[in-house]
Amino acid sequence: IPRDADSGMIKKAHRKLALKWHPDKRQSAATATTTATAEAEDEEGKEKFRLIQQAYECLSDPQERKWYDEHRDAILKGWYNENNNPDDTEPMLFDIVPFLHAGCYNGYGDDQNGFFATYHRVFTQIYQGELHGWTGEGNIEQMPPLQSLLATTHFGQGDTQWKHVSTFYQNWESFSSVLSFAWVDPYRLFGDDHATTTPRRVRRAMEEENRKARRTAKRQRNDAVAALVAFVKRRDPRVRKHRQKAEEAAREKQERNKQDRLKKKELIRLAREEWKQQARKDMEQMELTDRLAGRIRLADLEDEDEDQYQYQYGKKKKKKKNSKNKKKKNNKKRMTTTTT
Repeated sequence: IPRDADSGMIKKAHRKLALKWHPDKRQSAATATTTATAEAEDEEGKEKFRLIQQAYECLSDPQERKWYDEHRDAILKGWYNENNNPDDTEPMLFDIVPFLHAGCYNGYGDDQNGFFATYHRVFTQIYQGELHGWTGEGNIEQMPPLQSLLATTHFGQGDTQWKHVSTFYQNWESFSSVLSFAWVDPYRLFGDDHATTTPRRVRRAMEEENRKARRTAKRQRNDAVAALVAFVKRRDPRVRKHRQKAEEAAREKQERNKQDRLKKKELIRLAREEWKQQARKDMEQMELTDRLAGRIRLADLEDEDEDQYQYQYGKKKKKKKNSKNKKKKNNKKRMTTTTT
């Protein structure tokens, strides 16, 4: 595919090659050949399929694709760096850039060229470089606690327990180099000549430039190691397996919570129905008690009976009131007549 291919073109090309070189497809399409030839073709197909998968993982990730474009020529020519001299058992600044590419290991087995053995050597050499630089600069005390933890954690193999794998990544994700990076100083301020001939103001400015250069180099080193840790962690099958288990556990927990909510809702509904039935029974019992006692409630009467009940009792009270008014009027008349 062209170097400016978009994601759609990359997916299309990957699907086409994956269908062609998938081991299952190759076995189903195999013809009658000798056993040795068949095994050789099978191994070749597996290797090509592995490279296809690695290429797709790299090009489908924007950050890794950017990194690949920047180092494409070096990858195609084959990685070589004078800082990674195999004869030097303790390189102070181990070059990790060649190991930010999936082509540096062969599969996820525990063999010498596999994923686990390769990155076990890489992280070991990074730590050895830190230790070599720490002692080489005249430090006699023990390394800082964070760097000391790196010596107690190992990358492990495919069957390493998750608690050890998790501890390893936690320690290395907090990596901070202990090297001084004095070799990046733009100004060399050694000897008595500089102290006597260089003005103090100029010397301080030069020292400040040196400190800035060292901080920049240290930050770049820390960022490079962090990028390596993230790269390895994304491809670590142990991390993927643990993540899948965590996702399954989360889904199971979500399903249990859902079932618990449904059960709780059903219990509330049943309790409400039971309360309604009990209230209905209590009402019927109260009505029966009122009937046996000869009490009548307005709610139990029909409309006509209710009107008649109100008419009878209401009129009597009203007539009684009118009779009292008439008596008062008659008494007033009598008093007026007597006065006259």
